[in-house]
Order: sequence, then structure tokens, then C-alpha cells
Amino acid sequence: MPQSLYDLEGEHLLSGVEVLSSEGYGYGVVFTLDGVSYEVLEDPDDGYRSHCGELTVAEQPPKFSFPPQPVLCAMRPNDPMVEQHDDILDFYNPETNQRILSLGTANYDDWYPYFDLEYHPEHLPCNQCEVSEAELRSILSKEGFLC
Repeated sequence: MPQSLYDLEGEHLLSGVEVLSSEGYGYGVVFTLDGVSYEVLEDPDDGYRSHCGELTVAEQPPKFSFPPQPVLCAMRPNDPMVEQHDDILDFYNPETNQRILSLGTANYDDWYPYFDLEYHPEHLPCNQCEVSEAELRSILSKEGFLC
């Protein structure tokens, strides 16, 4: 079983994501990768600084699921020319190379590290469909958006 974000590098199937944001539960994400649901929560540290908490197996799957989608997971490379260093796992659409999900600690070696979480469901392979302008106009007019 994966112990850290580094253990998730490689090709996988993503089938659910739920971004968590509540005072009682915290800020973080639950996601399903290869049929296993994981949870990562922000560790708020002292309130000025935060970082990515531990990767754990989630007690519940994410509320939002979809058919398994191929993703490529890779730790974000650090540019030696930039002062900020990150410890972030990025999930990419392997066909378009668009980032779907990112999570980890940004600026980890600075005075103010912070928990980084981004989710772009529009970049999932299942949300990548081409619609011609004529098809779009037809759909919009049927729905009453065009006169």
C-alpha cells in the first residue's frame, strides 16, 4: 500500500474526486486511484504555515465518481533556477498533458510553506469531447439559450 505521494507516481485509473472544505473536517481531497480511495488533508501547522498531511486510505469513497479515467501521476520537478521548491504530485491527462489534480506542499523549504490543492475536472479524458460550432448552436437552441 502506498505510504507517500511519491509511491503514486506512474500510470493509473482515476475514478473519483471530492475536494473537502469544512471547518469540522478540514481542507483536503479524497480520490480513488486503481479502485482504492485515498485521503489527503491539509496540516494547518501554526496557522501561518501549512503543509500536506499524510496519505491515508479513506474511510469513505469520494462523493463524486466517474468511469475510470487514465491518468499519469508524477512528482512536480523543481527548477534549480527558482527559489521555491515544491513537493507536489500532479495527475495529468496522458493524451493532452493537461493537469487534472495537484496536491502536496509548495515552497516546502521556505519560512512559509503551504498546502497546494488544485482540481480541474474539465481536463479529465471523459470531459474532452469535440463539438462543432453547428452542433453547439443546435444544442443551445434546443435548450432555449439561442433564439
